[in-house]
Amino acid sequence: MAEIWLGRRRGAGPMERRVVVKRILRESVRDPLLMQLFVSESEISMAMAHKNIVPTFDFGRVGDELFLVMEYVDGTNFGSALAKAKKLDLAPDLPLVCHIIFEACQALDYAHRYRDHSGNCLLYTSPSPRDS
Repeated sequence: MAEIWLGRRRGAGPMERRVVVKRILRESVRDPLLMQLFVSESEISMAMAHKNIVPTFDFGRVGDELFLVMEYVDGTNFGSALAKAKKLDLAPDLPLVCHIIFEACQALDYAHRYRDHSGNCLLYTSPSPRDS
């Protein structure tokens, strides 16, 4: 649906910070559902503020192309760290894994409970099988 680029956000004077630019793929632009999903993602991500959710600074359009500008988080992702541990035949550090899972659950709980200024839930929830 999208591609990710490393960029620089320049401020007044010599200020500069690394950011991630997420741009919708050209073939996704022709799909109205994917376009709406990307717009919804931008609205939700710009509204939320939580220590375990990467901040989104900006959302824009250049011609038919939509993009998000997000904070760049330097470091190894969890999946890569687990893959490296497996390759080296090392057991993952259980307390660290539990801590990471706990922090991820905090972010998910925040996101699912988040309401806009009117009290509306921003996340789409599909109906349960009982609702059919």
